[in-house]
Amino acid sequence: MFTGPKVKFSNERAYIEYYYDGKCYREYNANKLQLSIFPNKGKSGKEQLKLLIKLKFEFQKALEKGWNPYTQLEPSKKQNP
Repeated sequence: MFTGPKVKFSNERAYIEYYYDGKCYREYNANKLQLSIFPNKGKSGKEQLKLLIKLKFEFQKALEKGWNPYTQLEPSKKQNP
């Protein structure tokens, strides 16, 4: 059904890549999971890699729990109290 996310680099941009139902998905941040993880805003290569690993972990966890790229998550209730 899906493959585990893999860390990839392309022309100074970093992302994770995974396949879901035979279609390739590239994620540059965790907006789809409503998380604030932005690897490409890392100040150094070490920080960028750390954020990429965290991004990979969060997508792997979500996929294993049944999330899919077609699912819309409910808006976070933390917005403007």
